[in-house]
Amino acid sequence: MSLNVHSILHVPQSLKYHGPLNQSSCFPYESALGELRKMVHSPHNIGVQVYFFIFLFFYFLFFYFIFSKPHIKHRYGKEKTLPIYK
Repeated sequence: MSLNVHSILHVPQSLKYHGPLNQSSCFPYESALGELRKMVHSPHNIGVQVYFFIFLFFYFLFFYFIFSKPHIKHRYGKEKTLPIYK
């Protein structure tokens, strides 16, 4: 059995789970694949490259929030500055 015939066998199951084809979109998935592709710069160790990129993103995001001193509005209207942990 060829791959195309095998794929067609799964169409009824996909319609049952995801609904009619005219009411679903692949654009979010295509966009996510494009973002993943931007993280990879060589054909070697692709998983490590993606993991390292995501790790660095969250690492810098964490330090941005720690050192940016965000203000929280208290429920009584007073503003409170979050403490910086050293």
